[in-house]
Amino acid sequence: MSRRTERVNFTLKRELGALIENEISDPRLAPVTSVTRVECAADLSVARVYISALGSEAAQSSSLEALKSASGYLRRALAGRLRMRHVPRIEFRADDTLREGARLLKVIDEVAESDRQAAEGRGGQ
Repeated sequence: MSRRTERVNFTLKRELGALIENEISDPRLAPVTSVTRVECAADLSVARVYISALGSEAAQSSSLEALKSASGYLRRALAGRLRMRHVPRIEFRADDTLREGARLLKVIDEVAESDRQAAEGRGGQ
């Protein structure tokens, strides 16, 4: 990834986060919706924006739909805020890394508990 692409990713993440928090008032949007990462194509034509919404999977999917419907507005707002000749087309995607991380922590806790119980069982005999 080029330095320019990294800068654009960082800037888009910051600006989209602020726009989502302050400008979007769609009732489908979860109260805590955050931009977790942005990945722009090498030619900066498309930006894949990963979002995470606090709550159930239904809350995340409704937030994703709200942002998809507001993508044109967000792109125009970005054009006014950024000094770029062409603002990338925005594609919103759900970010499941937090949910996957929580699932892995739960599995690790279960394995640790079963190991502890097995060790107690051997020591008690």
